[in-house]
Amino acid sequence: MATRELLSPTQRLQFTEIPDSITTRDIARYYTFSNDELKVIKERRRPHNRLGFAVQLSYLRFPGRVWSLGEIVPESVLFYIASQLKLDPTIITEYSQRDTTRREHLAEIQNNFGFHTFNTSTYKQFSKWLLPFAISSDKGMALVGALIDEMRLRQIIIPAISTIERLAWEVRHRAQKLVCLELTKSLTTLQKTTLDKLLIVEPDKKLTDLIWLRQPPGQANPRNFLKVVERLEFIRHLNLDSGCLKRVHQNRLLQFTRTGAKSTPAHLSRLDELRRYAILVAFLIEWSASLVDYAIEMHDKMMGKLFNKSEHQHGDKFQHDGKAINEKVRLYAQVGKALIAARDQSIDAYEAIESVLNWEKFISSVAEAEKLARPADFDYLELLDNRYSQLRRYTPKLLSAFEFKATGASLPILKALSVIKELNISGG
Repeated sequence: MATRELLSPTQRLQFTEIPDSITTRDIARYYTFSNDELKVIKERRRPHNRLGFAVQLSYLRFPGRVWSLGEIVPESVLFYIASQLKLDPTIITEYSQRDTTRREHLAEIQNNFGFHTFNTSTYKQFSKWLLPFAISSDKGMALVGALIDEMRLRQIIIPAISTIERLAWEVRHRAQKLVCLELTKSLTTLQKTTLDKLLIVEPDKKLTDLIWLRQPPGQANPRNFLKVVERLEFIRHLNLDSGCLKRVHQNRLLQFTRTGAKSTPAHLSRLDELRRYAILVAFLIEWSASLVDYAIEMHDKMMGKLFNKSEHQHGDKFQHDGKAINEKVRLYAQVGKALIAARDQSIDAYEAIESVLNWEKFISSVAEAEKLARPADFDYLELLDNRYSQLRRYTPKLLSAFEFKATGASLPILKALSVIKELNISGG
């Protein structure tokens, strides 16, 4: 059936033919005969039968299928096989003249070397064997390749490639259904209805909710932060079971998430219900985690900007006041020298000060010094309170939307956050 084809014609040849570019190392690996094998091969009386028997054995090893009547063996492979038997490779043409002999030899090879045909029983065995692999990946090449490698390992003669494809397709379909069931089994009828509404444009809106949810976060500012948290809370209100993701292989989860992130609402609407809900559940839960990351990253960037602005403002202010501060330092150095000299000479301290500048100017210089003075720790953090209004635009939502946890050493910070959160709620 065309719908059950997983490979292109070129890909099929990769699994069923000996490659033209096969290396001498691989030739030696696949087509070197042991002494016991040579003994069985040499039981054929005629040279061309010995060579034909050996070629059939070689094809069952790799690529793992029956050598077809009249099929041309790659020259490098044929020469290597013939050299081990000390035969002329050109006599292979005589072997292909009798199909009966070829079929008799094939039966002997199966009996002597343990090769088995592919039947209904092995079909079921490989179907069960492939399922765990198909749950982690739905790539046609990977599934077919895994089957063929395992058949070679078990010495199962590979059937027609269409049979392998059909087996892989059916297992992939079953694996996909199992994954979808795992993601959706906890959904209620109300949740399913809500998920369907994500794909419909409501009368009072211009976009579907899915498109709105998938919008990029934008630049780091309070307005975009609030938009990100709004989307996050929308998803949280769906009450989806995030635990279902732990029961699904990461590769499958990534595939469903990418589909949910890229597919149009119209495309998702056309999918069968089970797959549609599974894709939406996987995407929304994963996207909510991404929204958390975006929000925290925005907060970090905004705080970084505030610190940088305060630091620059601190430096600019210090540079602006530098001349005045220097003048005050020089003035008080002179006053200090005058007071030291006055003490040594037992002169009145007030007269010593007035010898440098009159009392009224001294009083005004002290007031000017107080204005120029910085806090004892001389830190730019004192300027952060000028940014309070910007922080208040989004930090209450930050504290209400997220739950913070920390190690024992950071418990005082958690307590401080709790106090601020309570003040936000009470309006304090």
